Amino acid sequence: MREKPPVIFSEICKSGFTAGICNDRGAGANGRPVLINQIYDPCGGLVNAQGACPGSTATPTPFANNIIPATRINPTSAKLLSLWPAPNNMSATANNFTTVAPTGGDQNQFVARIDHNITSKQRLFVRFSHWSVLDIPIDPLGSGLCADRCAEEYHSQAVAAGYVYGITPTTVFGLNASVSRFSYNRSPKSSGFDLTTIGWPTSYNDVVPAEMRTPPTPCVANIADNIMCTQGQSFIQDRNTQYYISPSISMLRGHHQYQLGFQFEVGRDDYAQSNIASGAFDFCVAGQACFTSLPGVSGTGFAFADFLLGYADNFNNLENHFFAQAVVPAFTAGQQIYRAFYFADSWHAANGLTLNLGLRYDLQGAWSERFNRLSYFNPTATNFLTRFLPAGSPPVNGDVFLVNSGNRNNIPLEKIDFSPRFGLAYSINSKMVVRSGYGIFWIPNYVSFSLNPLNDMVNGGLRRIPEQWTGRTQ
Repeated sequence: MREKPPVIFSEICKSGFTAGICNDRGAGANGRPVLINQIYDPCGGLVNAQGACPGSTATPTPFANNIIPATRINPTSAKLLSLWPAPNNMSATANNFTTVAPTGGDQNQFVARIDHNITSKQRLFVRFSHWSVLDIPIDPLGSGLCADRCAEEYHSQAVAAGYVYGITPTTVFGLNASVSRFSYNRSPKSSGFDLTTIGWPTSYNDVVPAEMRTPPTPCVANIADNIMCTQGQSFIQDRNTQYYISPSISMLRGHHQYQLGFQFEVGRDDYAQSNIASGAFDFCVAGQACFTSLPGVSGTGFAFADFLLGYADNFNNLENHFFAQAVVPAFTAGQQIYRAFYFADSWHAANGLTLNLGLRYDLQGAWSERFNRLSYFNPTATNFLTRFLPAGSPPVNGDVFLVNSGNRNNIPLEKIDFSPRFGLAYSINSKMVVRSGYGIFWIPNYVSFSLNPLNDMVNGGLRRIPEQWTGRTQ
C-alpha cells in the first residue's frame, strides 16, 4: 500500500517523552524529526504465524517507503478489498469515487368490502385488505454492502367482519372479529456468502444461516464509512399474526343506554434480527488511535493500513451494533393473550344533561414463547455462584431461570388494571354544549418491544470472533 510522499515535521519535542516517544507532534527520542503520514508496524517486525503480535510491547517501527510487505497483508483483508470499488477520479487523493445510487420501490393496496342485510333484524359486513411495499436496496458501492439496509418487503393481509342482530327494538347484539397477518423481510444482497472464501473455517458457515450470512463488515475510518459502518448487511424476518373477537350487547332501559362487552385477542410474533450475523470490525474509529500510528504523535498512521494488517480496535458500540462480535439469533415464536371486559352507561339524567359512566378491566398477558425460550429473575433464590464462595460466606441472592411448561410467562399477569371512565355533556342552550371527561387508560404491553422473546438473553446468539483476523485488540 502506498501513501502520498511523507512530509518531514521538524519541530523539536516540547512536552517530554514517554517510553522514548515524543508526547506531542515533533521529533523522536533521538532528536530526529518524525515523519507525518508515515505508517508504523506496531509489532516492530516480530509477528506470529497469523501475522499478528497480541500483547506485544515492541517499539513500533516505520514501514519502509510507506509500503506494507505483501507477506504482512492479512488474507481476509485481501479478500475483502473487493467491497470497495476502484476510484473513478484518479486525479484526486481524497473523495476519488463518485456515484449515484437508485432508491425507491413499489407500493400496492387493495380493499374490498361487502355489506349484506340478512334479514330485517340482521346485518353483516366483511372487509378484506391487502397492502404490500417493496423498498429496493441502496447499494452505492455496487458491492452488495448497502447504505443502512438492503431490500425490504412488507406484506399485510387482513379480514374483518361485523355482525349485528336486533333481538328486540331496545336490545341489540353485536359481534366483531378479525384476522390479520403482517410479514416483513429485510434481506442483505450478499446473503448466502461462503465464509471459507475469505479463509475462515467451514464451521462458521454451519452456525450462520444462509439467509443472514454475509461477508464480515469492515468499518474503516474515513474510507466510505458512511456506508461501511452502518447496519447495511442486516437481516430481519418478522411474521406477526393477530386474532381478535369481541361480542357485545346494547340495551335501552328508560333514560339509560347500557353496553356490555368482552374483547379477546391473541397476538403472535415470529421474529429474528441480526445486523452482524457474520461479524463486524472497526479500524481507527473516531476517538481511537490507529495501530499503525506512532503512539503520542499525531499525523501518523492510516486506518486502511490497519485494515490491511487485520488489526481492528473493536470499539465497543457504533451505529447500532457491536464490533468483533457475531450475532446469530434464534427464530423466536412469541405470543401474547389480551382479555378485557367493559361496561358503559349513557344516562340522560335531565334535559340537556347526559352522563357517561363506565368501567373497563384489562388482563394484558405477558409474552410466552412456543419453545419456552424465556428467562426470568428470582430475587429470593440463592445464586449459583454461592457454591464457589469461601466457606462461611453469606449467600448471594438472586438468579436467572428458564420458564417451564407449567408457567410459560416470565412476567406475572397484572390483575388490577381497572379503568373507570366518566363523561359529561351539558347543553347550555341550542348553540353551546359543555363537555368534560375523565378516564384511566393502560398502555398496551405489546408496545414494549424490549420484552419480546427475541431480546431475551437466551435467544441472542452472541458469539465472540476469534482473533485470526483481529490480530491485536484494545
